[in-house]
Amino acid sequence: MNWLDGIIIIALAYGLIRGLFKGFFKEVFQLLGIVLAAIIAFHYFKALGSYLVSLFNWPAMVANGIGFLLISFIVAGICYLLGLFLRRTTRFLAIRWLDMIGGAGFGVLKLALIMSIILNASLFLSSPLPSMEERLKDKFDKTLMARPIMDLAPAFYHLVVRVIPIKKRFEYQKFFPKKNQEAIVRNKIKGMLREKLDKEAIEGLMRKGISGEKMGEIKEALKKSIDEIETGELKERLKAEIEKIKIDQILRELAKEE
Repeated sequence: MNWLDGIIIIALAYGLIRGLFKGFFKEVFQLLGIVLAAIIAFHYFKALGSYLVSLFNWPAMVANGIGFLLISFIVAGICYLLGLFLRRTTRFLAIRWLDMIGGAGFGVLKLALIMSIILNASLFLSSPLPSMEERLKDKFDKTLMARPIMDLAPAFYHLVVRVIPIKKRFEYQKFFPKKNQEAIVRNKIKGMLREKLDKEAIEGLMRKGISGEKMGEIKEALKKSIDEIETGELKERLKAEIEKIKIDQILRELAKEE
């Protein structure tokens, strides 16, 4: 065990005690609110964002962010009020003890789900910097609880989408690195190039132009780096995507970012 295991245990213990006092109905509807808010918001935030742009002429990024938050708060708020109503109803019935025990179990589950989202998000956000991502993976692998907890959020997603019909599936792969999408691949490659090339080197390549031979050299260097830091499905996916990706386009993006 290490410090991360300690944080996870404290969080789960907090969820148990809090759930015991809040009760089953309030806890289960709060948990349902978190799951539904995330899934529904990820499906429809762009549609609401487009509507907000048409109304207020906001930048798309700002409108999408506000749309996501609005949907999340509305869905989570409705679920919270339903749970509160049902919990108060149990006061008039002889099932108060059952409500408390159920609440403790769901309190643990809710905190585990939140920890799962945080751990997966930390890997996703570190993906543009392979060295940082590798350090995080190493820390997670040395814990007893991090990896099992991380598997919980994807499992929850699969369970919910089987129960709730949603026309357009949310690509949870963007947030869970085991199932990669092109955005993660591009970010990883940009991160590798950023570590290997400074601004002057990038600008020099752009001025001279990148020949087919030079492009091949860069791709081979990237593949070698991937062999050193990745394994399994992600490694093969990255190497396959490197063959298709336009290195000169990524270098232009990096030059603008510097």
